[in-house]
Amino acid sequence: MKNLPPPVRLELRERLCEACGPSPLRPVCAWTHIAATRSQRWRFESRTVLCENCGFAFLSPCYSPEDLGRYYADSYARFSGQSLDFSPAKRLEFIRQVLSRLGRETVQGVIELGGNAATSFQEELRARYGSVAAYEPNAECGSDFNDLGQVPAESYELLVHYFILEHVAAVRPFLAECRRVLRPGGVMIVEVPDLMLYPEKIDALILHEHCNHFTPENLHHLAALEGFGLVETSHELCSRPFGFVAAFEKLAEPGADPFRAEVFARNLEAITAGVQRVEAFQARVKTALAELRAQPEAKVVLWGANDNLIKMLPAEEQLDNALLVDSDPRKRHYHGSMEARTPDEAVEALRSADRLILFTRLHAPAILDWIERNAGRRFAEVLILDY
Repeated sequence: MKNLPPPVRLELRERLCEACGPSPLRPVCAWTHIAATRSQRWRFESRTVLCENCGFAFLSPCYSPEDLGRYYADSYARFSGQSLDFSPAKRLEFIRQVLSRLGRETVQGVIELGGNAATSFQEELRARYGSVAAYEPNAECGSDFNDLGQVPAESYELLVHYFILEHVAAVRPFLAECRRVLRPGGVMIVEVPDLMLYPEKIDALILHEHCNHFTPENLHHLAALEGFGLVETSHELCSRPFGFVAAFEKLAEPGADPFRAEVFARNLEAITAGVQRVEAFQARVKTALAELRAQPEAKVVLWGANDNLIKMLPAEEQLDNALLVDSDPRKRHYHGSMEARTPDEAVEALRSADRLILFTRLHAPAILDWIERNAGRRFAEVLILDY
């Protein structure tokens, strides 16, 4: 086992409800997670609270924006060899419907915030609306801007960001920057996880990076405070199954939309049910590790160098009877105690393995197909440790 350097602990700063100010906050859950990026490890300590006035759920204290910026700059960019985890078609259709509703066939200037590595979505967006600028803090991605403050004021008519707002340490300053960048009457498209889906889908609740948890009402409230008017929302056209998409128009004056959210009791019930599901998943991964340690003679292949793996097997621990596999060669040293092999390097191990554990549900069909084609092996039973 390697002597790993201690993880960088993200600085925590006190935080009030951004909609209500110094209001009563109800503690909901608290977790700690060690995450790995390209060059180091990070210690996330999350304490989620719920505003008893409006129902907005967020971290308090929250990570400092500076530490989050360094973390995202060093994170792994999207791996080109994997299928997308969102629907470009749904994103494009919602944009089309919103612009049609507003009587606009085209727009002058488009910018995407936090789009990570380019995909077919950006290509189609460019084909429909001309040039598309990008702001992306990840150092591995090519981007027009690596700081939102660099974007000129009133320079774009359409601004889009997908599953970004839950990651920012301060929502209203981010929305204020979006408003600054947009031309008068400009349109902002937002996708975020929906807290009301947490009782069934815990994808967003369990992720250590998330600083905010939204409902349509809470997002509407915060956007209204920063001078945005709601155009429409949709769950059906959200590009991921655990969220919603909303369109806002830049109003002439901040405060023109007086909407307020008052959904504390409902949100508390939903997020509490989600916490119970998270705790059940955490218990499941602990049980899986105990079973593996109880059978040291079994040959095990673990596929997926990601956060789910770390939740089962922290980087300081190792499993002598297991081989770690990941399709992304950059992640060879993702786990501090186990070196990841690429699939091509693991063919013989796959042929002789007694057990296969996958840490991704999304990519499981493609992985199993690859194993059958390249290792001539079809496992009778596969354990998928994903939420």
